Amino acid sequence: MTKIITIIALFVASVVSAQTQFEQGMAKALQTWREGKSAEAVAQLERIASVEKTNWLPSYYIALIHTTQAFGEKDKTKMLSLINSAQKAQDICNELATDDPEVLVMQAMIHTASIVYDPMTNGQKLSGDVMYILNKAYKIAPENPRVVFQKASFEIGMVQCYRDWE
Repeated sequence: MTKIITIIALFVASVVSAQTQFEQGMAKALQTWREGKSAEAVAQLERIASVEKTNWLPSYYIALIHTTQAFGEKDKTKMLSLINSAQKAQDICNELATDDPEVLVMQAMIHTASIVYDPMTNGQKLSGDVMYILNKAYKIAPENPRVVFQKASFEIGMVQCYRDWE
């Protein structure tokens, strides 16, 4: 009887602690990104996204990787390509998690990258959208530090732009 109880307890413990394939794949992709292998991480996330069609997280991280790369890119052609790739992944997130504050912040970041890419053209066109999106995210989750940080960062950036124009 003790053996049966022990076997059942071990089985339950292993089931409870076991990660799903999704969790393992996501962890591996994010570790790959931490190692500085962005292209490999995106490829892994794209494979996960192709299987997990109702989960927005893989597409979110694809958008995040491309957007953070775009902010650091000096070559305008590569920057635009990264922004477009980020927006393509973001479109999936927008469909799956319309009012999620993290998804909203990511969309604002992509628009901000577009403004950085071409401030004279995209600044007027997208600044209002960014503020609308960030205000919407703030109304949903005012305690979310990413929402607060991104909103404050964008507002500070706008003030600095106006000072530069004066």
